[in-house]
Amino acid sequence: MKPVTPFAELIEVLAPGAGGRTIARLLKGKATRHAALNWKAGRRGTPKWALDMLADEIARRHEQERQVLERARQTKERPGLKAGALNLAKWRARKNA
Repeated sequence: MKPVTPFAELIEVLAPGAGGRTIARLLKGKATRHAALNWKAGRRGTPKWALDMLADEIARRHEQERQVLERARQTKERPGLKAGALNLAKWRARKNA
């Protein structure tokens, strides 16, 4: 089923298929599970603070992912399995020259 509210969309990003207890945990206990399920279903209007809290959590997670991505891109390439033999050959060539 496609999410019908912005609150439901945020929940699907953070915890796909989440139930009331999980949503209440995402909201750090500031709302009951019944209220959260009503917001998710669109039966009640979602307070701005709840939307902001979930949006901030998504932003925080994506910032962490961007940092991991940057570290991975900055990692130098590994020399490979034959590097030892190549390095030894170059060293011997320098010694014998």
